[in-house]
Amino acid sequence: MNRGLLILCFFGSVWLAYAQAENPIRATITEDTTNRGTQIVLENGSTVALTAVTFTSATQRFPPGIDSAVRIGGQELKPGKKLRMTFAGDYQAARMGLGAAVLADGRTFGDPALIEAILARRRASLEA
Repeated sequence: MNRGLLILCFFGSVWLAYAQAENPIRATITEDTTNRGTQIVLENGSTVALTAVTFTSATQRFPPGIDSAVRIGGQELKPGKKLRMTFAGDYQAARMGLGAAVLADGRTFGDPALIEAILARRRASLEA
């Protein structure tokens, strides 16, 4: 086998393994009957801070999210920590999910369009 092709295959497989890495951010989304809303518990299972996350919702045009870079929702979520959030309103927990996540080391997970929206918001904030 051609040595160049072998090297290309090796780096391609390394890239593919990295690109398909499992999302270390977990979100447990449940109905909050006490507050008539939705409760989200985020858990950062990575080795670096979670800097932004956005959710998907079939019932809300602008679902909740946090972004420490533009001060939406507060600070970064440190490795191994949990964050509990409650949102009032008609979010319907069964129709929500974790849409995208951005880690402090630059790794991203989730829907590419939602990741781009987070990054665009950050760029606009920096330009302002």
